[in-house]
Amino acid sequence: MLPNRFVEGGDQPEFNTVDASLWYVVAVHEYLEARRRVPAAERQRLLTAVGAILEGHARGTRYGIRMDADGLLAAGAPGVQLTWMDARVGEWVVTPRIGKPVEIQALWINALRIGATSDARWGPIAERATRAFGERFWLPGGYLADVVDADHVPGAVDDAFRPNQVLALGGLPWPVLDTARGRQLLEGVEERLWTPMGLRSLAPDTPGYRPRYVGGPVERDGAYHQGTVWPWLAGPFIEAWVRVRGDTPAARAEARGRFLEPLLGQLTRLGLGHLAEIADAEHPVHATRLPLPGLVPGRTAAARPGGAGAAVRPAMRPRWRDHLPEYLAEAFGLGLFMVSACGFAVLFFHPGSPVVQRLPGMFARNLAMGLAMALTLAVNVYGPWGQRSGAHLNPVVTLTFYRLGKVARGDLPGYVLAQFAGALAGTGVAALIFGERLADPTVNYVVTVPGPSGVLVALLAELLIAFVLMLVVLHVAATPALARYTGAWRRCWWGCTSPSRRPTPG
Repeated sequence: MLPNRFVEGGDQPEFNTVDASLWYVVAVHEYLEARRRVPAAERQRLLTAVGAILEGHARGTRYGIRMDADGLLAAGAPGVQLTWMDARVGEWVVTPRIGKPVEIQALWINALRIGATSDARWGPIAERATRAFGERFWLPGGYLADVVDADHVPGAVDDAFRPNQVLALGGLPWPVLDTARGRQLLEGVEERLWTPMGLRSLAPDTPGYRPRYVGGPVERDGAYHQGTVWPWLAGPFIEAWVRVRGDTPAARAEARGRFLEPLLGQLTRLGLGHLAEIADAEHPVHATRLPLPGLVPGRTAAARPGGAGAAVRPAMRPRWRDHLPEYLAEAFGLGLFMVSACGFAVLFFHPGSPVVQRLPGMFARNLAMGLAMALTLAVNVYGPWGQRSGAHLNPVVTLTFYRLGKVARGDLPGYVLAQFAGALAGTGVAALIFGERLADPTVNYVVTVPGPSGVLVALLAELLIAFVLMLVVLHVAATPALARYTGAWRRCWWGCTSPSRRPTPG
C-alpha cells in the first residue's frame, strides 16, 4: 500500500486509503506509455511494484481490503474512511462507503488489465471482475450503485446517486461499462449532477443532500461530499461523455463548448489560472475553498477563455440560451469596432477634417488609421466583453477555431450571426453620429474595395494577409511562452500592414 498522509512530528504515516496504490498503477502505465524508451532496469522496478500491489490487494491487506470471489475488490472497516470521500468529524465518518465502492472497482479492473500486460495471470481475473461489475452494479434506474455488498453484507446496495460512477467510463485508460449503458448513465449525471464548476458529490433529490458548504467544522465536513461540487470530477465526466460518442472531433468540439468553457471561465475569478477545490451545489454558486490542489485530470483539451458565469444552470438547456451572453458580447465588440472604424475614417480621410490638412500624405494617414484600429482591437480583445466572447471579430477566425476544435459546431451560427448583427448595428450608430460625413465619397461608409491594381491582385493580397495573420496568431497561441501575447501580435500585424493593405485589397 501507499500511505495516504505523512503526519508531522515523526509519527508513522497513515495508510487509510484503498485507491492510492491503484492510482499509482495507473500512473505507471501512463508514464510507460508516454515515455517509450525507458531503461530496462527502471521499467522492471516499476512493473515489480505493480505486481506487488496487485498481489497484496488480491491476497488481502489493511482495513479489510481484499479481492472477493467475484474478482471485485472489497474494502472498509468501521471508523475508517478509505475512499476519496474521506470526511470525518471526531469518530463520525461521514461517508464510510464500506463494501465495494464503484470507482474502486473501475480502478481495480484497470490495474488488473495493466498488470496483465506483463503477467498474463491477471487477465482472466480482470475479465471476471468486469463481468461481475456489469451484473452487480447496474440498477434499474439506469445508473450504477455507489457501493455493492455495502457494509460487507452480501447483496446489500447503496444506491445513492453520486459522481463516482463516471470513473467507470472516463478518467482511466479503459472504460468498464458498455457504451449503451454509458450514454444512459451520463444523461442522468449531466441532468442531476453537472454544474459549470464540475459535478455535485450527491444528487439533490437524495437523502442527506447538503446544498451549501457553510458553518462550523461539523457542518462543513458534513457537506463536504454530500452535494458540494468538485471540479476535479469534470475531467473524468468530459472524457466519458466524449468516449460514448466515439471520440470524434465533433464530439470533442461540442464537449469543449458545452462543459469545458464554463469551467475555464472560472480561472479569472479567484486564484488566477486556478480552480477552487470545491463550490456550493446550488445557485448562486460560491467557490468556497481555494487551496489550488491541481486535482483536475489533464485528459480534456483546453478551449478558448471566457465562458458562462458562475451560476449553476440546468445542464440540458439549449446552447444558444447558455451562450447568449457570449454572442451578445461578440456583437458588442463588432459594433464598437465599426463605430471606431467609421469615426477614425472620418477623422483621417474626410476633406473637412483638420487632420487631413496636417497629414496630407496618404501613407501617413493610412498608418495612423492602422494604429487607431490596432488600439480599437486591443480594447476589444482585453475588454470584459472580449474576454467573455473570445473576441473573434471575424467569421474566418470563428471558422478556423471551429476547425481546430476550439469552438463547438452548435456555437457557429450564434457567433457568425452576432458578428454580422453587431457590424450592421455599429455602422447604423456611426451613420447617426457622423451623418453626411460618413457618406462622403472619401469615406464611403468605410466600404473596402479593390485598389487600382485590380480585383485579382486584391484577392491575392487579401489571401496572403489573412494567411500570414492566422499563421502568426495560431503559432503564438500554441506556444506557451508567447500565448499571453496573442492579442498584442494581432494588434501589431494589423497596424503594420494597414499602410499597404488599404491601397491594394482594400
